[in-house]
Amino acid sequence: MKLKAVSLTIIIMMCIVYSCTVFAASDSNISFSTTNVTLITTGEKSADLVDFVNKAKTYAIENGKDKALAVFNDRNGPFTKGDLYIFAYDYDGYTLALPYLPNLLGSNRLSLLDSSLFRSVQAIRDLAAAGGGFIQYNSQNPGNNFKEEGKVSYVADVDGSWFLGAGRYLNTTLKKPEEATNAEAEKNLDIIIRNSTSQLKSIDASLKNTADLLSKTGLSGPGAETALEKLRESNPYAIDSMTIAMNGTIMAVQPLQYSSIIGKNIGGQDHIKKLFTTTEPQMSDIIKTVEGIDEMVVAYPVFNQNGEIIGATGFVINHDLLFKDLFNSTESNSIQATVMQKDGTIIYESNEEETGKNVLPDSSFNDFPSLKNLIKRVMVEQSGSGTYTYIRDISKEQENLSTKRDDIVSKVAAWNTLGFYGNYWKIMIDKIIQ
Repeated sequence: MKLKAVSLTIIIMMCIVYSCTVFAASDSNISFSTTNVTLITTGEKSADLVDFVNKAKTYAIENGKDKALAVFNDRNGPFTKGDLYIFAYDYDGYTLALPYLPNLLGSNRLSLLDSSLFRSVQAIRDLAAAGGGFIQYNSQNPGNNFKEEGKVSYVADVDGSWFLGAGRYLNTTLKKPEEATNAEAEKNLDIIIRNSTSQLKSIDASLKNTADLLSKTGLSGPGAETALEKLRESNPYAIDSMTIAMNGTIMAVQPLQYSSIIGKNIGGQDHIKKLFTTTEPQMSDIIKTVEGIDEMVVAYPVFNQNGEIIGATGFVINHDLLFKDLFNSTESNSIQATVMQKDGTIIYESNEEETGKNVLPDSSFNDFPSLKNLIKRVMVEQSGSGTYTYIRDISKEQENLSTKRDDIVSKVAAWNTLGFYGNYWKIMIDKIIQ
């Protein structure tokens, strides 16, 4: 999205969803869309569930499909442990393993519709084909008189022609999010929109005023330094402010503790090249600045009294502080926020351990295809909403996401495109579905 210089455009659209792409393929014909999905908390670590499924997959590969399915359908076999058991389907939707409902073996459930008119087997087939991962749904628990309960399962492809999985029951029925939960998310997103709009308009106005002053004082000297000092003081997130000559040389800076950068040339930086090419304000991605820090920079053209461009002014933004203040202004501590650059890199995350990551190329996210699919949409759609399954919290000790999962949750997410000075961020707000 490109924005004109003087007209600040902020495009933020809100959507909170009431359905998602997490699906059932379990021990019964009970399945549903994740309008019913809520928090997943298993009695033992999710890594054990992954291990159980992977052992079944290994057994199938080493012993062949027919022998494996015979074992999987044996209620007294090694892959049936009470209400924990292996289920299996082929990619045409035919039931291959369902030890507690043998009457369904061989039946095709691909077109099965649940009570919310959701095609569960078709959906879980797509999940397996995408690489597998965690899913959650309501299903009849054979260990509790086939009472419908919430369940979290892990699914894996076997050889491209069939897939298997297993799950844990939660002893509670997953329920549709309350209206109040969605209203709360929308209310907080409204707050973020208002604050973002106000802050960016303030930055735009202060840069315009500074450029007007510099058109009279020039890019260096006492007058320029006074103008830069006012610019920095008027923006609480400004680390330093500066002027740049047409050849890219920094002419003046405030505060003077950064005076060592005077004379350095930043003409090769993309946002500076674009500014002098278009004569319009620019905002950079996170870059390594001449101050030696990783931050974003805003730059505004300076014209002389004859309307000729003579250089630029701008400042380095403490982006972490900016976003932290914007999101801390919400009225809920249960809202999590993520800000991504246009290349998908996370530049701000409520959970600091995620900052700097890029979900799409990072293989550590492969067990969460619903998250990857959501981020794919975020990067190409201006705004939208969806749900995904992921870990509740990430700690520094959880270096291998594929094996260390203790608390899997389903989240509802809404994203927006926030544009400023020829660049944009993707802002995503998510909340655990209660």
